[in-house]
Amino acid sequence: MKSLRGALALGLLLHALLLSAVPVSASASCETALLVIDVQVWFLDWHSWVTVSGEEIVPAISRLLEPARDAEIPVIYIRDLSLDRRGDGDHLQIHQDIAPLEGDAVFTKFEGDALSNPDLVAHLEESGIERLLISGIASDGCVQATFRSAYRAGYEIIIITDAHAHSDGTVLATEAMNRTWLGWGLEGHPMDEIDWLALACLDDTADSKDVQTAPATP
Repeated sequence: MKSLRGALALGLLLHALLLSAVPVSASASCETALLVIDVQVWFLDWHSWVTVSGEEIVPAISRLLEPARDAEIPVIYIRDLSLDRRGDGDHLQIHQDIAPLEGDAVFTKFEGDALSNPDLVAHLEESGIERLLISGIASDGCVQATFRSAYRAGYEIIIITDAHAHSDGTVLATEAMNRTWLGWGLEGHPMDEIDWLALACLDDTADSKDVQTAPATP
């Protein structure tokens, strides 16, 4: 009997040790990333960049970042260094009101298409990203160039319809871009109608109540 109890105790001990050695996944697989394209100090001096709601682009992106971060969706900032011969400086940094946080990725480019940077492409592939939420400036320039390239590369694209702005600086021009893109069959939604819970990259033990979800649409 003693030998049986001893064997049982040893078995329980070995089982506990094995459990402690098994790696536990800290979070679910994340397939979505948010791109914030070219919201830089110098570009914002050109004119008022407004979204379809008439809201300026920086406050709009700021509102977008909150639910994305709550859902632990990776935020990737893109900076354009192609338009100013003075070189990289403070004037080409991301606007301070939406500045990258620790852990955010920042990539630079020298042409409109953000995916022209092979380091960004490698980062997306290594991170397992298959879906891109697109925001930033300009709707008719670098935003459009980026999502066209990403679409051709096989990424699922979701345009945040109220988080980009046209180089015209007018609501009408930004609205026209949305109509064009949606007419092509691309997916696009205002940020308040995004199902953040469905896109979330949260710890397995996280309380889903902490994730901001969109109200049901009529």
